[in-house]
Amino acid sequence: GGGGGGGGGVGVIESYLRQLKDLKEQLSKKDDEVSVKDSKLVEAKEDLLRDEAIFAEKMKEIKALRRAARDVAAEREQQEQRHQGEMASLMAAHAAATASMWEQQGQGQGNWQQEQQEQEQGQWQQEQWQQGQG
Repeated sequence: GGGGGGGGGVGVIESYLRQLKDLKEQLSKKDDEVSVKDSKLVEAKEDLLRDEAIFAEKMKEIKALRRAARDVAAEREQQEQRHQGEMASLMAAHAAATASMWEQQGQGQGNWQQEQQEQEQGQWQQEQWQQGQG
């Protein structure tokens, strides 16, 4: 009867060996899955670093464009002020020339006042136009 007991021990060992083999296969599959996930994680980190570099570059471009826009706006404001000054000078010169012409022609004060009113009307129209442009 001692031989039967030994056969049962072999069966238990074979069962353990099968379980061990199954566990090794499961572990191998899990190792493969972890390797795939690790490589995906490395790829994702590389993508993130690349995206961060692109983002930083775009932020630099945005800042440069904002500076350029401020510079252009300041230049436009200066040009607008110069234009207004030039217009005022031209209108004053026109008014002075008109007054001188009326005086030389001896047309009298009435015509000068009419010309002055026309000049003021032109200036008012110019101001209205400029406000419409702003």
